[in-house]
Amino acid sequence: MWNTALQVHMFHAASMLAIAALAAFTPSRGITFGWILLALGTLAFSGSLYFRAAGILLLPRGVAPAGGMLLMAAWLWIVVALLRKDPK
Repeated sequence: MWNTALQVHMFHAASMLAIAALAAFTPSRGITFGWILLALGTLAFSGSLYFRAAGILLLPRGVAPAGGMLLMAAWLWIVVALLRKDPK
């Protein structure tokens, strides 16, 4: 469980850096909102798995699936924002 959380965390952290660099050159509310969704999803999904792997059961069981849904929504939002190329 720890390794899964770590892999998802690292992949999305690198993706967030790339998206932030992209947003610096192509400013868009859609990309910014997608980045926020990505951050929240990574925090919820990986954070929940980190807590469970450490034996700390403070969070409800549905936090990891909710985080995964946020991650999927974020990627979809970012793709749509890039295809639309909506202005600031």
